[in-house]
Amino acid sequence: NIVDVPCRDDYYRDSDGNCVCCKFGGA
Repeated sequence: NIVDVPCRDDYYRDSDGNCVCCKFGGA
């Protein structure tokens, strides 16, 4: 089950709902 908690500011949520680094430094 995915727990709906905020990701860190520099992370994004992937298609599985995981917090993934880093939305400011990649594609």
